[in-house]
Amino acid sequence: MLLDVELEERLVKAQSILHHVSRPVALMERSASKSGDALINYGMYIFNMLTIMFANCYMGQCLQDEALKLCDAFYERDWADLPLPYQRALIICIIHAQTQKCEIKAGKFYKFSLSAYTNILKSVMGFYSMLRATT
Repeated sequence: MLLDVELEERLVKAQSILHHVSRPVALMERSASKSGDALINYGMYIFNMLTIMFANCYMGQCLQDEALKLCDAFYERDWADLPLPYQRALIICIIHAQTQKCEIKAGKFYKFSLSAYTNILKSVMGFYSMLRATT
C-alpha cells in the first residue's frame, strides 16, 4: 500500500525533529555530568522521552486516519460502472479495510495513538501529584 504524500512528509518531519532533539540532549548530558547540574540533565531527559513518545503516537494516529480514509475511498467509488469481477474485488477490499485495522502497536498490547498519549500523560501527572502529596 502506498502512503499518501502528505503522510510521508509528516513522517519525515517527525523523524527529523527526533534527530535534532536527541543531539542537543546528548550534549547536555555530557556537560551536565561535568558541571554536576543533574536537574537540567533530568529535565532534558524527560523532554526527550516525551517528544519521542509523542512522535510515535502521532505517527500511529496518522496511520489510523489514513486507513479510515482508505475505507471511505473504497466505499465512495462508483462501482456500478465496473465489470462484475472488479465489483466483487471491490467488495472484498471494503470488507478487508473494515475488519483489518492499520495501527502501530508496541508488544501487541499498546496501540500508539494521540488518545493513548494523553492517557499516559494523565497517569504520569496523577502519579507525580500522589508522590508530592505523600512526601
